[in-house]
Amino acid sequence: WPSYHEYYSTLANSKLNLYDTTGFEINPWFITGFTDGEGCFFINTYKDEKYKTGWRVKLSYEIHLHRKDLYLLEKIHKFFDTGKLYNSSTASKYVVYSVTGLQKIIQHFDKYTLFTQKRADFELLKQAFTLVQNKEHLTRQGLEKIIAIKASMNNGLSEELKANFPNIVTGL
Repeated sequence: WPSYHEYYSTLANSKLNLYDTTGFEINPWFITGFTDGEGCFFINTYKDEKYKTGWRVKLSYEIHLHRKDLYLLEKIHKFFDTGKLYNSSTASKYVVYSVTGLQKIIQHFDKYTLFTQKRADFELLKQAFTLVQNKEHLTRQGLEKIIAIKASMNNGLSEELKANFPNIVTGL
C-alpha cells in the first residue's frame, strides 16, 4: 500500500490562499443556483407613521452566510454591482433594497431562471416591485395588494398584519 502522504493533497501544505479569488469570475447560473439554495426574496411591511397609509413597504433580495464565506458574498456583490454587505462576528449578509438594485436582480433572474420554490417567491416579489415602482404602495388599496402578495409568500403574514388587514385572504 502507498503511504498516507501519497494520498494527501500537496495543496494542504502549500501557501494557497483559499480566499484569494483574484481573476475569478462568477458564472450567472452559479448565482441562480446559489440563490435557489441560500437566497431569499422578502416583502417587509411595518408600521411607520411617516407614511400616509401608516405602513412602510421594503422589498429585498438577501443571502445570509457564515462569516467565513464573506469572500463569496463579495463576489456576488461585485457581480451585481449593487446592494450592501453586512457583517457580524459570525455571519455575513448581502442585501439589495434599492429600486435600481432590485431592477438588476429582477433582470438577472428573468434571464437565469430559478428552479426551486424560490421562483414563486421571486415572481411574487416582482409583482410587488411593479406596485412599488408605480407608487401604488403609498395608497391603502395598493398596500392591501402588496399585503395580499406577501400572504402568498413562503412566510405568510405575521399576526400583526393579520389583525391590521383582516380582509386579506392568506394561504393562496
